[in-house]
Amino acid sequence: MKKVFLSLISSAIILSLSLAAFAQSVTNQGGSQSIDVKAKTVIAEEEASYSVDIVWDDMTFTYEKNVEWNPQNHTYTETNEGKWNKDSATVTVTNHSNVPVDVSITYNAEGDTGIRGTIINGEKTLVKGEVGNHSGADKLVSTLTISGVPSDIVTNEEIKIGSITVTIGK
Repeated sequence: MKKVFLSLISSAIILSLSLAAFAQSVTNQGGSQSIDVKAKTVIAEEEASYSVDIVWDDMTFTYEKNVEWNPQNHTYTETNEGKWNKDSATVTVTNHSNVPVDVSITYNAEGDTGIRGTIINGEKTLVKGEVGNHSGADKLVSTLTISGVPSDIVTNEEIKIGSITVTIGK
């Protein structure tokens, strides 16, 4: 019984220590006491809100062969190495999130096309968006550069030579 009584007393003492109370006495008839009521605002811990824009250039590349018409046998003969009408295109990733994001951009070749693709500037941690600065959001501009001479499977019909993967992480 003694243990139960001591346990109840200990609990009461602990609870009374954690309560805040304010008191003042009014000592004359008709007296009054004013009590201030206060409020404040605090910013709660941010909940992650992700918003990332991904914009890319046209990813169609054309290899122009230099050929000469042979009227004797009605064929074309390559005269020298051709050239690409363009050899690069960009992918831009912009972070409008309220948290930083890690960005990784990779190129994956497909098939034996004789064409090589290289990503330049393919990784970055983008800082979180700044309040009121939409146009100044952090971004990554990556460039896909292609090279090589297309094999015979690349004809005048467009074929898929690869893909770009954009990975967003935290």
